[in-house]
Amino acid sequence: YMLMFYTGKYMTVLNISNFSTMQKDNKGIYYILDNAGSIMPAVSNKTYTSLFCFSVKLKEDVDKNLLQVALEKTIKRYPYFYCRLKKGLFWYYLEPLNNPPSIDDNIEPCCINYDINKPGKPLFRIRCFQNIINAEFSHSLTDGFGGMEFLKTLLYEYFLLKGFIKDSLNTDKFLNRSSSSILNEEYEDSYKRYFSSSIPKPQPLPIAFHIPSRELPENKYRVIVGTLDLEKTLELARKKKLTLTEFLSSIYIYSLQKIYFNLSEKERKKMSVHIKCEIPINLRKFLPSITLRNFSLFMLAGVDCRMGEHSLDEIFELTHHQFQGDLRKKEHLKMLRRNVGSEYLFAVRMIPLFLKIFVLKISFYVLGEGLLSGFLSNFGSINLPDEFSNYIERFDFIPAPGKATKTNCSVISYKNCLSICFGSRIYSRELEKYFFQTLVELGLEVCVKENLI
Repeated sequence: YMLMFYTGKYMTVLNISNFSTMQKDNKGIYYILDNAGSIMPAVSNKTYTSLFCFSVKLKEDVDKNLLQVALEKTIKRYPYFYCRLKKGLFWYYLEPLNNPPSIDDNIEPCCINYDINKPGKPLFRIRCFQNIINAEFSHSLTDGFGGMEFLKTLLYEYFLLKGFIKDSLNTDKFLNRSSSSILNEEYEDSYKRYFSSSIPKPQPLPIAFHIPSRELPENKYRVIVGTLDLEKTLELARKKKLTLTEFLSSIYIYSLQKIYFNLSEKERKKMSVHIKCEIPINLRKFLPSITLRNFSLFMLAGVDCRMGEHSLDEIFELTHHQFQGDLRKKEHLKMLRRNVGSEYLFAVRMIPLFLKIFVLKISFYVLGEGLLSGFLSNFGSINLPDEFSNYIERFDFIPAPGKATKTNCSVISYKNCLSICFGSRIYSRELEKYFFQTLVELGLEVCVKENLI
């Protein structure tokens, strides 16, 4: 299993010996951050927290005491999640926490007012209020796939305690039970497993257009949620010969284009002409891995505004072809080569952490957020045992606050409910307005709710 083929060759011994993220010294066990997670502590603060949120709305109020017991069972299944951030001489690392986890009985504000760098803070938080459970995870710890696996187990343990389901329920193909075995591969750094220095780096990209607007106060994060009929939305996307992600990403780009061309010519001269939408990709679909750490990259779709305004149908076509070009294993390996390669450079490894933090902040903009006008992350459909649907109304997926990207979008579906969540740190609501307005113009019914928290 460890000697895996890719591009016709065996992986290097270097990869095989370095993809494990658990280590041990005279103080005990600790975990090394994966490649994607290692940059997050340097660029996170109380406002730009790196937290994303899965919110589940139940059909009855939550019993906080039973949820607390369920959480304690769940962290025993995922000990590599219940950690605090520590500074080493050269890198951050994760140290397991021994004190019992706690549950807040307030779900606001979401994804904000939480500093992962504060001593003793876990890198996730579970909160509940009335019939809602919010599970928020730092990207320094995991991505959406890992966060959802944790939440599924938490719900299973909670429903078991409530007597809603029986322990004999066949859940193995849907989720991990707290009693199931913990595999070492669950907390490996799969980026390092598939890294190869022989792969070329991708071409550099230009800085992207960003919405010009004042930021909200530091403790505010606006969440606007639109819900749609999943089947009707999929039917419309299929008529356009698009996947759901291509369809929604196109509308996101089209909405950003409207904002750009609504600016005066003088204002546009100060802006980048490149509108770029980031679409995160779950690499587990292309490169075999069962890690619950980060293992995702992104592709970009967009338009060059020097070519004038594009119609929505033109953007549909452009986005589709951009997806087809970038959704290839070899393109992912190029990006992985660029991101992971610096970790193996002796000069970089020897830079003390306090100096690395400065470099990481610049790199995060130049090689990350600065290249994006925003992102649209489609988690996809949640698969749970049918018995769960008697107690769950819907899921929402709220994106982490972005300093450069400002307004971002996350998408999730459960049963026939499609939830589209915008998270924004700016006063402007133009992007959300144009996005949902376009969906309505295409003939879809959208229920929109706003919450400034």
